[in-house]
Amino acid sequence: MLTDEQIRHEADIDASYTRGLHYYRNSCVKTLHFSASDNTFEAKVLGNDLYRIAVTFTPAQKIEQYHCDCPAFFRYHGACKHIVAVLKAIQQNWDTYFTTASYVPITRATKAMLDFFQNTGLEVQVDKPYSASRLKLIPTYSFQWYPDQRLSRLDFTIGTDRMYVVKNIPQLITAMDTNQELIFGKNFTLHPIEAIFDEPSAALLQLLKNAYDEENQRALWNYHSFSGSSANSAFSEARHFKLTNTYLMRFFEIMHTQPFTAIINGQTPAKLTVQKGRPPIQLAVEAAKGGLRLSMAAKDEVFYGLDTDYRYIYHNNTIYHTDTVFAGYVKRLLECLYETRKAEIAIPAITVSDFVSGTLPVLETIASVKVDATVYSKFHKELLVKQVYLDKFAEGISAKIEFCYGTVIINPAADTNAVPSAPEEKWLLRSTAQERELLGVFQQHGFVWENGSLVLPDEDAAYTFLQQGLPKLQDIAEIFYADAFHHIKIQPATRIAAGVRLNTHTDMLEFSLQLDDISAKELIELLAAYKLKKRYHRLPNGAFIPLDSTEFQTAARLIDALGLRPSDIEKQVVELPKYRALYLDSLARESPDFTMERSSTFKRMVQDIREPQDSECVIPQGIQGKLRDYQKTGFKWLKSLANYGLGGILADDMGLGKTLQVIAFVLSEKANCQAPSLVIAPTSLVYNWQEEVFKFAPSLNAVVISGQPDERVEQLQDIGNADLVITSYGLIRRDVTFYQKTAFKYCFLDEAQHIKNPNTLNAKSVKQIKAGSYFALTGTPIENTLTELWSIFDFLMPGYLRSHKAFTSRFEIPIVKNGDKRALAELGRHIKPFIMRRMKKAVLKELPEKVETKMVSEMTPEQTKLYAAWLLKAKSEFEAEVSANGFKKSQIKILSLLTRLRQICCHPALFIENYEAGSGKLEMLQELIRDAIGSRHRILLFSQFTGMLALIKQTLTAMQLSYFYLDGATKADERLRLVNAFNAGENEIFLISLKAGGTGLNLTGADMVIHYDPWWNPAVEDQATDRAYRIGQKNSVQVYKLITKNTIEEKIYLLQQQKKEMIDTLIKPGENFLTKMSESEIRELFTL
Repeated sequence: MLTDEQIRHEADIDASYTRGLHYYRNSCVKTLHFSASDNTFEAKVLGNDLYRIAVTFTPAQKIEQYHCDCPAFFRYHGACKHIVAVLKAIQQNWDTYFTTASYVPITRATKAMLDFFQNTGLEVQVDKPYSASRLKLIPTYSFQWYPDQRLSRLDFTIGTDRMYVVKNIPQLITAMDTNQELIFGKNFTLHPIEAIFDEPSAALLQLLKNAYDEENQRALWNYHSFSGSSANSAFSEARHFKLTNTYLMRFFEIMHTQPFTAIINGQTPAKLTVQKGRPPIQLAVEAAKGGLRLSMAAKDEVFYGLDTDYRYIYHNNTIYHTDTVFAGYVKRLLECLYETRKAEIAIPAITVSDFVSGTLPVLETIASVKVDATVYSKFHKELLVKQVYLDKFAEGISAKIEFCYGTVIINPAADTNAVPSAPEEKWLLRSTAQERELLGVFQQHGFVWENGSLVLPDEDAAYTFLQQGLPKLQDIAEIFYADAFHHIKIQPATRIAAGVRLNTHTDMLEFSLQLDDISAKELIELLAAYKLKKRYHRLPNGAFIPLDSTEFQTAARLIDALGLRPSDIEKQVVELPKYRALYLDSLARESPDFTMERSSTFKRMVQDIREPQDSECVIPQGIQGKLRDYQKTGFKWLKSLANYGLGGILADDMGLGKTLQVIAFVLSEKANCQAPSLVIAPTSLVYNWQEEVFKFAPSLNAVVISGQPDERVEQLQDIGNADLVITSYGLIRRDVTFYQKTAFKYCFLDEAQHIKNPNTLNAKSVKQIKAGSYFALTGTPIENTLTELWSIFDFLMPGYLRSHKAFTSRFEIPIVKNGDKRALAELGRHIKPFIMRRMKKAVLKELPEKVETKMVSEMTPEQTKLYAAWLLKAKSEFEAEVSANGFKKSQIKILSLLTRLRQICCHPALFIENYEAGSGKLEMLQELIRDAIGSRHRILLFSQFTGMLALIKQTLTAMQLSYFYLDGATKADERLRLVNAFNAGENEIFLISLKAGGTGLNLTGADMVIHYDPWWNPAVEDQATDRAYRIGQKNSVQVYKLITKNTIEEKIYLLQQQKKEMIDTLIKPGENFLTKMSESEIRELFTL
């Protein structure tokens, strides 16, 4: 049993214990869940925030550990007040959680449930007795109109043949709710459980119940809001139900086809009905002294709006249910008419024009209007001429307005509204709608009256007015401009003249950019305004130049993308590196409003790179084997780039022969230059390169630089006689000073993702190599971040994507964080010409299919318990770590916690000593292998944990199955021997560490790939799969991904799918663009 003394002992300080008791007594423990498998409670406690608490007890029912995510828990050593509150909650229900009692108390909830289903619940199962006469609840509707309000109420009678007055409506509702008998008279007692009402009566009864329940609910919010006798209550008088607007409309909906008794303003007409339609309204307009008079044609007719919106109108013993348009107009009309006892409205002479031109046409849509003949004889109408005088005002505009009716000129800003006398004392009938239209344009743009004129002093608002308002005014009025206003205009978009040519003497591009009638200085000012996201630039003479034209925006982006400085813009011609040619051409092609003159040499260069398949380059003599058409295109693309001193990324899908295309290219260049080319590859692929060169181009002298330092020094002395020098990333870091002494013809990086981090020695070392052109080979130029792409381009063409800081600001942050599609398209325009990417499905129609299957296993019972316990522990440690050090500084700890969870999914024995309870996934793997071998499949089995591969080796040995094994410790020459032996048919299974064997190996001897555990990045898994699914594969390839149910592995798999769904915009086709995991994504991994 948990005692108060024990809880007090756990509390950090007395104050924590005292406050914890207070939290418990005030019901701050909102949820409490118990897991019997590990004696752990999880709870949520409401304090300044909603905090999560976990408390674990030992099998002996002693407190083992606890955790809270409140700030105080991490500052002190004992239990915080939230944990104390949870311990008190556990203490109060101790027997429920830890002992089995023979006596179970009847709780209030239990009793309520039993009472309900034993009483009212019988109604569901037992038919009510038949009654020949259904009960009726008959309403009487009363309406009283006052000048300042309207009141509606209902009274009721109840019965079958003889009706009885309902003297207490709340009592009736309560009786029906509680099944209590209610006596109305000697011959009628209401038995609710047997009562059957007709349909309208049942609906009315429900209406009463809803209103009564609603008032009782309000009483819970505010004690004084309903006390039964309150004047504000709908039931303040027990026999009357006072109707709010909402319940009035519901009442009319119920009675829409039923006649009912009504008392309207003390009168009791024949029974009323509700019908849809508009009541007939007849109005009269007559001449009166000083103007006109509007009144009802029949003086004794009445129209009462029963509801506040006049959707229901009483007229001549009928309640009309009107449409919303009619109701909106008639409400205002009737309210104005009934403001006076005479039910008429006076129209003064000064408003006659407004009435006749604006009000009268609308009234005629809702009523029959009779206009007295003498009225029209008093009108005098002239054509309206609207004149607007525009002038300069501060940084903005002023406007003087005149409305001209013949010889009468009206200034709308005048203090008096008197209408000038017209001939024969007739009233001038003004076109007020047109006047309002004109004034509305100015009001819409922010003009205000000042000294008889409309003024707009703000420059930005003035620009908007010139753009949008002035064209409208020119259509509806005569416009006059003061001398000072003539320059205040929007100058037409300036035409941009751009040109580019390739200077074959300087080997540079020459670029020119000019704007008509705009000096270089003004252009620089325009660009500065554009960078500030302004809509316009104002010239010294007051004119506005819009900056939102497509042509100007294209030119501005071009200048920014090229990194041109003000000093460059002042020049007539700017020299640019050749690698800018493809970007300039792309911009010119994609921007129809932007024209750029291009020289013939420039066009030829662009065509050679964009359409390499049309090149006249021929495959060199001496190449062994036949290149496929797409490989010939890749070869020609390399030739074109090299011819212009440029570099690129050959990013073909894994297994499409990138190595062969490079070998053919190097062979074709052998006669042109005696300098060697350099290949830098992962250690595991160095000898593979040498073997591929010997196989496809035996005439090339390929030298591998490897071995001990003194051996490598000796080898490097003789590289001048080599055609191709091959070394590894690991050795280039150590020997880079020797390589710097040689000017290589070309430099190739195989698996170029090895330099994805620009700050590593790998990246820094290869970027010190001197060569004519640089090329990268990789199936995954982007694995996680855009910085990886920048780093590769920084090797290929330094400065092409600007500095890393500028690249991050211009592209990476807008694209990854903000989803900026324009930045994405702009980056694509820069990089696409220098990336050649082909996918297997597009170019290898004869390649057999690849079938991917997800196989889900359940953990063993012991494994399940371990996972749940470790998940809780990991979640607690994660929260503590992030709280103490912040998310970004906790990456190593987080990775460690996640790795432990993933290892339990694979097999708890990976880190738990003497664990012998087995693994659900390993058991599924045994079945899968047994079936596969029985069907004569040959298997590649990948895991990122070498410890797991060791456990699998033990399993295969017990199954008497032979296998090969490869991990990071396997030497390069041994790797080659194992690969060749497996492809030759030796052994049926190849166990491979994902990181060590996921790239560079050709294992087409396998037709089944098993990924034992999922990796964060699906691109890495795809690379591993393509060790088998590549050129030379004759069989369909089955790919199995083993996932443990209800674990972190399922979440990783889901994350993979989400990443794969991101639109491939940068690298076409098919390359996944991945982002780093966010904090919210990682938090999700620590949930069940």
